[in-house]
This record gives sequence, structure tokens and C-alpha cells, in this order.
Amino acid sequence: MTEIGRGFQGAVFEQPGRLHVLKMEHAGKSALPTNIQHEYTIHGLVVAAFDRFGPGASCRVQVPRLSRFLKAAELADEEFAGLPGDKSAMENTAEMERILPMPKVVRKALVGYVQGSHDMVDAIPNKHCLLRTYLGRMPPKKDETSLRNYPLDLAMMESLDLNVHYIADSMGAAFAIMHWGAGVDGDDVEFVLGTRLQSQKADFVQEREVGLFLLDFGQCDAVDLTDEPAIVYQAFKGAMMTGDNQLFIPNLVQRRDLYRSFRKGYVRAGENVLKQRHMDQVFNVEAFIAEYEEYAQDFL
Repeated sequence: MTEIGRGFQGAVFEQPGRLHVLKMEHAGKSALPTNIQHEYTIHGLVVAAFDRFGPGASCRVQVPRLSRFLKAAELADEEFAGLPGDKSAMENTAEMERILPMPKVVRKALVGYVQGSHDMVDAIPNKHCLLRTYLGRMPPKKDETSLRNYPLDLAMMESLDLNVHYIADSMGAAFAIMHWGAGVDGDDVEFVLGTRLQSQKADFVQEREVGLFLLDFGQCDAVDLTDEPAIVYQAFKGAMMTGDNQLFIPNLVQRRDLYRSFRKGYVRAGENVLKQRHMDQVFNVEAFIAEYEEYAQDFL
């Protein structure tokens, strides 16, 4: 079993021949409020909200589906060949749908863009290539030898002729569904370009389609939508400014055109969700997004 990702919560392992991954919690994290069981619960809320509201809100962002949660003791009884450590050292683990990597032709294009070594294309770690879509603040300096979770900044996306306005609109809609559909603040989530099978019978290698995926809910909190609007608005706009969210959300000062696309997606999806939930007389999406813009001005 190969490690294909690592983050604050845990490490992600592929299961050869299967379309699910295991996300195993780092040792010592289970006692924290933001443990992997908390993340699994929040992730489930988001999946349910996207299933219910995504189509009506014209949001095509995909959220990996959950399979099961395994306590450390349960994991020790399972047969997962190749997991690191002995069975007594297992940690709590979430099993979920795998976001399949970008195809080789994309890896070649990236290597050409950064003028990297041709060996990078076929390096085993680089075959697990997902692309973070950073439309906002410039990301930290890249590791130019790694294509895993590769940070695509705005300049690179525009050079590669990606439809950044579509991505911005999609991310805006996704935040709105998290907020008003799931009651989740969206703190420090990630958006990546990856692939998934076109159908359940599709060939694992050949028949895949590229999509925008939303993942990593470990730092998110649930927000009670029965609270006063001012309390809810503060929770949501505060989370939009924290973690890495400002790497993804377009800068409303420097790229007003791109931010307008994000705003359009957010308002469209938010109004659609609130209307379906009969909460459109309680919350005003336009008022909220105006509050966010005023709040964000102090940080940009």
C-alpha cells in the first residue's frame, strides 16, 4: 500500500486495484477536537448537502464519497496489506472514494511549463498528481520536483488556458452549499483538479474525466443555522479568511473580474439553497457577501 498524500490530520494510502483510499490519523491527533472522527462527521454533512443542493445550484464541484470509519482496534482486525507499522500501532482511519490523478499528458505539460527534468513525468510519487487551484493569494514557493498536490497559481492557470472564471464560479457555489446547505464554515478546505471514472464500468486508466473536487474538512466546524444571522455571518466570513482559503478565493481588490465570478456562483447557489430550505426570509445571501467583502478589505 502506497502513501499518496499527507496533511495535518493524517496520511492517505491508496489501495491497489480499488477506488477507495484510507486516510489514517497521525499518532496523537485523536484527542484533539479536530480529530479524524470529527472530520468524517463534517465530511458526511457536506456530501449530503452536495447531493441535495448541488444540481439545483448548478454546482459541478465533486466531494469524495465516504465508505466507512474504522476505529484503530477495528482496523487492526482488517486485512490491509502494506499499511505502515504493526497492527498494535494502527490509528483511527476513514475510508473514502479516491480522487484519481491527472493523466500523463497533463504531467508532461506541467513539467514542460516549469522546465523540469523529463524524469519527473514518470517518477512514482508524481503519478499521484492532483492540482490545487489557487485563484487568490500567491502560494508558498513550490517544490519544483514534485507534482503531488501541485499548486497551480493564477498566472500558471491563465498561461495554460484554463477557464479560471468557471473555476471561480464553481468554488463560490461550493462555499455557498457548504454554508447554507451543510451548515459548515468551510475553514481551510481544499479545491483540486483531479479525475474520476466516467462510469462504474469505465476502464481505470483510459475512461476518466477531469473535475474540480472539494476535500479536507478537518479544520471545519458546524454552524447552527438557528442562531441569529449576525452570529452565523460572523462564523462564515471569519472562516473564509483563515487557513488557506485566501489562496483559493479570488482577491476582490486585485482581481475584481475573477472575484465577481466567485461572487456570482456564491449568490446563485446560496439563494437556491435557502429557497429550497425555506430559509430565504431568515438569511440574505447578498447581505452576507457584502459583509464578507467589507470584512476582507481589512486583510487584503
